[in-house]
Amino acid sequence: MARLSTIAWGAERFRFGPWQADGKVAYLAGFSAHPTVAAIDAALERLRTEGYQSVVTSAMRPEEIPGFLAAGFTRRERLVVLQRAISRREEPPQLSVRRCGIGEIDRVLRVDHAAFSAPWQLDGAGIREALRATPRARIRVNDGPSGIAGYAICGKAGRTGYLQRLAVDPPSWGQGVARALIADALRWLSRNRARGVLVNTQESNQRAIELYRNLGFQDDRTHLMVLEREL
Repeated sequence: MARLSTIAWGAERFRFGPWQADGKVAYLAGFSAHPTVAAIDAALERLRTEGYQSVVTSAMRPEEIPGFLAAGFTRRERLVVLQRAISRREEPPQLSVRRCGIGEIDRVLRVDHAAFSAPWQLDGAGIREALRATPRARIRVNDGPSGIAGYAICGKAGRTGYLQRLAVDPPSWGQGVARALIADALRWLSRNRARGVLVNTQESNQRAIELYRNLGFQDDRTHLMVLEREL
């Protein structure tokens, strides 16, 4: 995902850029709470003029969806939202976790691409977008015998924490890497007086869902949706 550009329609705003490395598929994000069909149609026309052939949205809350459905979008993926309260004394991670260096992003991306299938892999711009999604954010890594074994991006807005991204290199699955990264994120949120944390993952990712549940996360009533349509 390259740096995102802005589309303005009256008071409504959208951000867009290529979806991953595919210059024919647009990624659309950053819309207002209740996007109107007129604004969405204007955004689609801009994407057509930019040469895109189809479009995928970011994960959308229920109140953002109706206008997109009316504009011809269909469901691509349903995301499960889980939430957990933050305690004053969160347990420390059982494995070492450290700050990610500026020059290590390429190694982080290799882990991300190994952990996720092609449609959901991040690039450097995607990492930056995740870090900018909240007023405060951090990226931490765990090192394995062959280099970075996993990484996590955690953010905070107000009193709510967000586990923005968690990826573990498949050879390191089952070794406690994800648990350590989550524990480190919870400790950071606790130190910064967050009251709760939210995370979302694909409905099909049962491995991750079970891990979060085992760590005290509970299903939230809200579900997010990623939509798509041809242009």
